[in-house]
Amino acid sequence: PSSSSHASDTSVHLTMGLDTHVWGLTLAHLRWSILQKGGKGFHMPKIHDDQERFWKSMESLPIGFLGGENWIYYLQDPTTSSSFREELMVQLKDLMIVLEPDRWNKEEDMPSDEEFQEAIDYMISQHLETLLLAQETMFQNIQPKEDETLIKAFQGSKAQEKAMEDFGKFSNSEALRNAFAQRRKHQEERLRSISTSDNDSNK
Repeated sequence: PSSSSHASDTSVHLTMGLDTHVWGLTLAHLRWSILQKGGKGFHMPKIHDDQERFWKSMESLPIGFLGGENWIYYLQDPTTSSSFREELMVQLKDLMIVLEPDRWNKEEDMPSDEEFQEAIDYMISQHLETLLLAQETMFQNIQPKEDETLIKAFQGSKAQEKAMEDFGKFSNSEALRNAFAQRRKHQEERLRSISTSDNDSNK
C-alpha cells in the first residue's frame, strides 16, 4: 500500500500510490463503500476534465507516514483514539461535498456518522490489515530463484484478492465480491492444471 516500504536483497523500494488504487485504499473507494452499503447512488460525477477534483478523490487514505500524529495514536490504541477516525470522516465529507455540492444536505442527507465510522473501522482494522499482512509475507526474505518465493507470491496475491472479495461483501456489492471470487477460482484452477501437467511430464 501507499507509503509502505519493502526491501529485497539488493534494494529498498517505496510504493507511492499505485497499489492503493488497485486494492481499494483511496478516498474514492471509501466513499463508494459507504454509499454502496447504504443503497445510495455512488457513480462518480463527470470530473475527468477537472484534474484537481479528480486527483483529490483518488488520494490515498492517510495511513502510514501519510497519517501523521493521529495515525500513530490510532496504532497505539485503536479502541480509544478517535482523532484519526474523526479526521478521516471530516476529510471524506469535505470531498463528497466538493464532488457533488448540489447533492449533499440540499437534495439528499449525508450518510450518518455511524455509517462513516463503520466503513472507516472496516477499512483500517480489517481490509488494510489483511493487505499489509499479505504484502509483508510476500516481500520478506526474497530469493528470486527459489520456488518458495514464487509460492509466497502466489499465496500473497490470493490473500489480496480475498481481501477485495471480502470488501465487496462488506459493501453489499455482489459484483465486486463475485469478480474477485471468480478471479481467485480461475487462477487456482490454472495452477492445478499446470501442476498436473508437470507431474505427467515427470512420469
